[in-house]
Amino acid sequence: MGAERGTFGLAGWLAVSFAAAAALATFGAQLGLNALWAVILAVVPLFWREDWRAGALMMPYLVWFGFASCLNFALWRLIDVPR
Repeated sequence: MGAERGTFGLAGWLAVSFAAAAALATFGAQLGLNALWAVILAVVPLFWREDWRAGALMMPYLVWFGFASCLNFALWRLIDVPR
């Protein structure tokens, strides 16, 4: 795993090894919030099958998720990591 892909895990490991409770709690909260995107992606088709209006109301979340993913990927590509 390259340094550009492992920084999140490394940050968590450093927080654990230095016993920084506040930093570790924030790290866990961010990790939990990131997991919510998977839930949103799974819920949209289920809502759509029940009522198309419910599925349509979830579309802004999918649009935002797509935009944020593209933005993060573009920023990741622009970061100059020394090798």
